[in-house]
Amino acid sequence: MSGAVQQAAGAGRRPPRVKIAPGFIAVNISGSSGGVSYVRQHVSVEHRRAAKRVAFSNVMIVDHTRIVRAIDAAVKKVDDTVLRHLTVKTSFGHFVPDAVVDQLRAHVDEVRALVDELNEQAAAAGSRHRGRVGVVLARLDVTQPDLVAECCRTVAGVIADILTVLRVGDVVDTLPDHRDALRPLLLRAKNIETIAVGESSAVLQAAMQTARTARSAIRAEIVGGATPAAAGSAADLAAIELALGWWST
Repeated sequence: MSGAVQQAAGAGRRPPRVKIAPGFIAVNISGSSGGVSYVRQHVSVEHRRAAKRVAFSNVMIVDHTRIVRAIDAAVKKVDDTVLRHLTVKTSFGHFVPDAVVDQLRAHVDEVRALVDELNEQAAAAGSRHRGRVGVVLARLDVTQPDLVAECCRTVAGVIADILTVLRVGDVVDTLPDHRDALRPLLLRAKNIETIAVGESSAVLQAAMQTARTARSAIRAEIVGGATPAAAGSAADLAAIELALGWWST
């Protein structure tokens, strides 16, 4: 943790105003269509006094199963691979800091080239299924108070959830009854430090590192015989608590 952040925590004073990183909002306009149709089939008729109940089912017809699956899987890469790994998921969409815009565009171009190739294969195979790839980037005014407040709510929300899970020690898989509750939260918080600059980013980096370290420590305590609640209460979560205070409005 940086010296300025430690001083702010030690002095108990309110930290400097949150500084959001320059960036864009990314809107995924990718999709696929054609080659898939549905036929409505009559299933049954049930008479109840003066009323009649008619049941139908929809049958999906795919003109080329392999092509349709390949195109849909490729289009899905925009969300599953590109946006998930390079952006911050917020309540208002995917936040893209300036630092990764060129990288994001390059990855989108790669997916687009793959989908274009599959579209050519679809045409040659007689399938009408086609994919399209596109991501629209809109510049954000990161000084706009409502935007800053929404970023703070997004960050504080996930940090608060991480803190709660660690405090109760809910970090162990006990399949089939339960899974590690921290795992989806860490995925939700992926790249979260890139939403800010300076000390605002540093406190998030420290918090995420502390969360991972604390998870390992809590798991070790549980293996050693401690209850999850006891292990969680003994963990050092100060950096996460600081981040929550820093980003809470």
